[in-house]
Amino acid sequence: MFQRQKINYSKLEIILIEVIVILGILFMLPAIYEKRVNNLEQDRINNIAKTKSKLEQYFNKNNYYPVNDIDIVESKSLVLYHPSDISKSNQAGGFYLETFLVKKSDDAVGKNEDPGMGFNYKIYQKEGKTVYRVCGGTEMSCENK
Repeated sequence: MFQRQKINYSKLEIILIEVIVILGILFMLPAIYEKRVNNLEQDRINNIAKTKSKLEQYFNKNNYYPVNDIDIVESKSLVLYHPSDISKSNQAGGFYLETFLVKKSDDAVGKNEDPGMGFNYKIYQKEGKTVYRVCGGTEMSCENK
């Protein structure tokens, strides 16, 4: 049958191959990290969009926003809170959704004009972290309270 011929590599060739492999891994790490950060950031923004949609559906059905319905908030990285206009019947006329973004972003205030998904937002710095805030209902200014 066939016999394999044994190849003898010198120590220099082996070291060169090891260095090339290590450098390849080192050059790939930043790209992998950047992709992970972008995915995490997009997941947090998507969580806000889903939660806002659920809040709007709740409002359309009940004519107020829920105050204690924790089932609407699906993510631990997302905070739902209400302004001080909560009535005695424990109903809210507006809401804020907040999450911390992974990447540092410039401060911004604006309105997302996507069809069917229009909402006000604010990006600002808090304790050295970038906060992404979405507001709705009676709270359309997204101002810090």
